Amino acid sequence: MGKAAVPVIEGVLPYLLVKKEHAMLALELQEHATEASSVDPFPWFSSSYDPLEAMKRMREEMIEMNQSRKRLRKKAP
Repeated sequence: MGKAAVPVIEGVLPYLLVKKEHAMLALELQEHATEASSVDPFPWFSSSYDPLEAMKRMREEMIEMNQSRKRLRKKAP
């Protein structure tokens, strides 16, 4: 995902039912990516804060959401 996707996701977010969690997580992930690329990305955190860990956690959460939805689809009649 990139900056160009943000307005699209924000535009469809009110209409999403199934993928709403994914969209919100994608927006949060993009926000972290944008902040991480600035000169002083997280001035309110200590110098030991690693934004990549937060981004990795969000990515893993999105993968888990996708896998649980696949499992639910397989069980459906």
